[in-house]
Amino acid sequence: MGEKKKRELEEFLNGLTDEQKEKAMACKTPEELTALLDELGAAVPEELRRMLPAGELSDEELDAVSGGVRVVTEGEVDMWLNIAEPYTIYPSSTGRWSSIMEYISNVGEWRNNGGGESIPMGELFRLYLDYVPQYYEDGMPISLMLGGFFSADPREPERWDVPLYRYPIDPGRCCVCNHARMVMYISPEGRALPCMSLSGMEIQEKFPLIPEDGLAKCITDSFYMNFINTRADKVLEHNPECADCPWRNWCLGGCRASGLDGSGQTDLLYKDPACCMMFKDGWIRRLTELMKEIRPRASGPVTEDENLMNLLEQQQKAVKNEKGG
Repeated sequence: MGEKKKRELEEFLNGLTDEQKEKAMACKTPEELTALLDELGAAVPEELRRMLPAGELSDEELDAVSGGVRVVTEGEVDMWLNIAEPYTIYPSSTGRWSSIMEYISNVGEWRNNGGGESIPMGELFRLYLDYVPQYYEDGMPISLMLGGFFSADPREPERWDVPLYRYPIDPGRCCVCNHARMVMYISPEGRALPCMSLSGMEIQEKFPLIPEDGLAKCITDSFYMNFINTRADKVLEHNPECADCPWRNWCLGGCRASGLDGSGQTDLLYKDPACCMMFKDGWIRRLTELMKEIRPRASGPVTEDENLMNLLEQQQKAVKNEKGG
């Protein structure tokens, strides 16, 4: 939340009675807060009301504007975060156990109604780092994926992963998105997409409509198929700054949806700025150091990659030398 809107919220809360303020601070979901504000009626400032889900929006639109983190359902997935206590997880009463939390790209209803309040990527990574120890203290109650930054599963308590880490292989043999090779997303209008994130971007119009072209053509001869068959070496070649990057073999250009968003939503082969930040700015190193501290017996693809660990150690030494100087 930006400083301006924080002040607006504080001013609004200061105008409430103690009883009303207590009710507002006790709200644990955007829907509960919206309902309370509706009870208060005209006392709600228009700018504040724009921060919250509006009654005339669809369920999908409500999800898009309800906060800085998107909760995505996947099979038996159901959880939510208490907005008043951001590090507390509440699994649903149905006993479902897994969740994927992703950063909201500045697209669709979030772009239109989010008020420019997208959380900076560095701040998001810091929040992820703050949350990871709490996740283990809570006993790993769910299978968790924090975007491309961290994932863990209670069924393998001594394993963890960085989803954006790519196992070092020949970039010419690796597809730009392994997930897109396994899953097709179909938009509400029937468009074949490699990722749900593209459904809020204008570039989706390049992808085929299944009702018009048929599924067989979509998965054999289409813009969609050409894209998901693209190899990672094309991404690295497309971005000159990747040529001498020491991390290129582990990121392979990163996520295509994030790269597309970073290019102004025009270039499917643009480098992923979030992935660059994860590796270059030391977030992977910080996560690795944190895991050694809080879960010393745990391991994963990153810690088992000797070459990558050597590179992270060099990065750590460089940081120490810089601080010492």
